[in-house]
Amino acid sequence: MSKETGGPETASEKGPLTLRRSLDDLLLETIDDVLRQALGEEAVKIIYKYIENISHLEREEIAEKPEVFPTELKRLLGSGALLIERLILKNLYSRLQLEFKEKKDYEFSDYIKELRKGKYL
Repeated sequence: MSKETGGPETASEKGPLTLRRSLDDLLLETIDDVLRQALGEEAVKIIYKYIENISHLEREEIAEKPEVFPTELKRLLGSGALLIERLILKNLYSRLQLEFKEKKDYEFSDYIKELRKGKYL
């Protein structure tokens, strides 16, 4: 139940991971929020359309294939993609009430895979 409305919790409400909110859903929500905050709503639509056209990866599949998203983001944004990736990871870890620590030679997908294995949950 939502604390604010008394109704069911929605995907857009922030908070710790619950049984109703999978890691994949939380990752997608976090990506949406970070891209929107950093680049604006129109840019988010363009980025998702670009990724879909180039790699045939729809937004909903990004969490299933976390190695594709940063590759395509880098093609589109260049070196700025790394900053966006780190913002996504920091925000995701924060939502999970975990501390994000950068690791040498780790890429975006490595962090997601670790979270999936439940190493930190």
